[in-house]
Amino acid sequence: MKLFTISIFTLFMITAGWAQELLVGGNMEDENAWLVSHLDSVDPTEYEFNYVADGPAEGQGGCLYVTCIGDTSTNVFFYQEVTLTGGTEYELKGAFKDLAGTIASFWCEVLYDTAAIPDNADMGGILVCGFNTWDGTQAGIDGTFQDDYVKGDGPIFTAIGDVGVPITAYFGVNVGCWLGGTSYFWEVAIDELSLTPTGGAGIEENQVSIPGQFSLHQNFPNPFNPQTTISYSLPRASTITLKVYDIMGQEIATLLQNDRKAAGIHKISFDATNLPCGTYFYRLQADGYLETKKMLLIK
Repeated sequence: MKLFTISIFTLFMITAGWAQELLVGGNMEDENAWLVSHLDSVDPTEYEFNYVADGPAEGQGGCLYVTCIGDTSTNVFFYQEVTLTGGTEYELKGAFKDLAGTIASFWCEVLYDTAAIPDNADMGGILVCGFNTWDGTQAGIDGTFQDDYVKGDGPIFTAIGDVGVPITAYFGVNVGCWLGGTSYFWEVAIDELSLTPTGGAGIEENQVSIPGQFSLHQNFPNPFNPQTTISYSLPRASTITLKVYDIMGQEIATLLQNDRKAAGIHKISFDATNLPCGTYFYRLQADGYLETKKMLLIK
């Protein structure tokens, strides 16, 4: 009778959509649950887990406090290793607050990468969603990633990879700011991060995750120094060309030239080490599709 009761309860949990939390220490109170990389930061970033003096309205207990005083740039990634399943749908939740009400040229974005996270260089990664002052986040914001994000496709996303195949991913929050030579102070709080499967698949089993249309995505990070990642979506196998131009329309770099690519989401790195800072444009041509986007190089 006891075994029968447990089986019924387990069945109820599954059918009711109860999902397993994948993040450890998402309440941001245990620093041992998180790894930290300062990536290509120039200015030192200070942080404190289980910070209780202030926090997001949607948070509870302690939170992660991050602050910086500098005049160049900061770029830090708080992350942990998780196992995702390709083609499976996941939901992100979390709270964020601009404590000082001063954020500008600032981002706080949730992303993940299957590549190891570097210690002294910028990272690539796949953006889930987040806050970014270039895309409309206002100083003084006190909200949640799921309700107030301004960048990314939203808190519900489908993991990359072959359907049903587990992948190791480094999942976390990237916080940064381009200061541009002006002395600047900011402090923010992050709390209640949660990552759970929705109980369904983003695509049907045994199907391939194919985008519904051609799309050229915004490079990440943006602004950047000196490397950034450009991604694009192809609904079918296509011959593509991807080039970079300066503000005068002169061709600066050819990243791909009449390359044949399979249907799916692709990404490529662009290194602007030898270029001066400024505005650049990148253009994708694919089977009659043409799109151009702008990016900003800051040094």
